[in-house]
Amino acid sequence: MSSNFSDSHVIRKPAVSSNGGIVASQHKLASQIGAQVLAEGGNAMDAAVTTAFAVSVLEPWMSGIGGGGHLMVHDAPNNTTHALDYGMISPLELDPAGYPLSGSGLSSDLFPWPEVVDDRNVLGPTAIAVPGQVDGMRVLLERFGTRSWEEVLAPAIALAEEGMQIDWFAALVIGTATPTLNRYPTSREIFLDDGFAPIPPWSPTTTLRKPFPKLAKTLRQLAKFGPREFYEGDLARSVVADIRKAGGCISLEDLRNYEAQLLEPLAVDYRGTSIRVNPELNAGPTLAEALAQLTQRLTPEAAPAGHTFTTLTEVLQEVYADRLERMGDVEGGRGGPSCTTHLCVIDKDGSMVSLTQTLLSIFGSKYVLPESGILMNNGMMWFNPEPGHPNS
Repeated sequence: MSSNFSDSHVIRKPAVSSNGGIVASQHKLASQIGAQVLAEGGNAMDAAVTTAFAVSVLEPWMSGIGGGGHLMVHDAPNNTTHALDYGMISPLELDPAGYPLSGSGLSSDLFPWPEVVDDRNVLGPTAIAVPGQVDGMRVLLERFGTRSWEEVLAPAIALAEEGMQIDWFAALVIGTATPTLNRYPTSREIFLDDGFAPIPPWSPTTTLRKPFPKLAKTLRQLAKFGPREFYEGDLARSVVADIRKAGGCISLEDLRNYEAQLLEPLAVDYRGTSIRVNPELNAGPTLAEALAQLTQRLTPEAAPAGHTFTTLTEVLQEVYADRLERMGDVEGGRGGPSCTTHLCVIDKDGSMVSLTQTLLSIFGSKYVLPESGILMNNGMMWFNPEPGHPNS
C-alpha cells in the first residue's frame, strides 16, 4: 500500500508540538526517518544529515549527492550559531568560451540569462559543477553530530535498494522532464519506462517502485570508506571518468580540493529581533536587505493592511533583481544554489538545523553517471553566461 498518501489534499498548515523534537521535510517518510533518529537519542544534526540523505532518494529530482546546498545550525549546548556553505563551484578547467550565446533570447530555466548554444550550461555533462553535498554532510556530522557515517547513510541505502515509489506526483515530475531525461541512456534507464514516464497504479493497494541499485552501491561505498571517498577515493575517480568521457571538465583536482565552508552567519536586527542568515552567495544577504527595506518603508501596525502586501511584494522584487545583478563569485568561485528542497530539525535540547539542498534545476543536469548512478547537478547555470557581470 502507498506510504506517500499524496492523494490527500490538505489546504491548511497544521500546528505540531513535541517535547522530543521535530523534523519537517517535503516527504513524510524522510521526516519519520529523521524523527526516529531523535527518538533513539540522536541530536538535531544527526537527524538532519540522515533526513537529507533519505530525502534525496525519495525525491531525487530535487537534491542528492551530486548536488550541494547551504544550512544554518544552532548548537544549543554551546549556544553558538554557524552557517555552512557546501554549494557547487565551477571546475578549474572550465573555459567560458565553451558556452557561446545563441542569440535567441533568454534561457527558459530558472534564471533570466541569455540562452547558451545547445543549453550547454543547463543540460548534460557540460552543465555540471563540482558537487558539495557529501562534504557538507561530513562537516555537519563531524563538527556537531554524534552518529557514525554508516548510521546516517543506512536509511538512504535501504530506500535506494527498495526503490522510489511512483505515485501520481512522482509520475508528474518525471513526465515534465521526460524529453530531456531521454537524451541520456542511464537517465532514461533509471527513471523512464521504454522512454516514457512511468504510470502509477490506480489502486491504493498496489505500489510501483523504481529501484536505484547503482546508487545503493555507491552509498554503501561511502558508508564503508567515509565521505572523502567521494572526493579522493575510487568513487572520485569513477565520477571524474564518467563526466570527462561524456564531455564535462571536472577533474580529480577539483574534487580533491573541495571543502565545505563553516562561516560566521550574518546577524540582522529587525524591529528588536536578531535574525541569523547565511552570508555570501545565497538568499541570506537578499533577506537581510529585504528586512532593512521593510524597516524603512513599513510602519508596524496592529494588523496587515492592503499596502502592507503591496510594499512587501515591491521590496522582494527589488532585492531579488539586485541579487541577480550584483552578487558574484567569492573565494575562487563558490556558487549559490537556488532553493529546491528544504528541511528543518529541532531536538529536545533546542539545537536546530535549517538546511537547503539542491541539484539546481529539477533533475539537475538530467545526467546520471553510468557507473555510480549519481544524478548530477547543473550548477553551471547559476553563472551568467554573458561576460562582464559579477557572476559571469
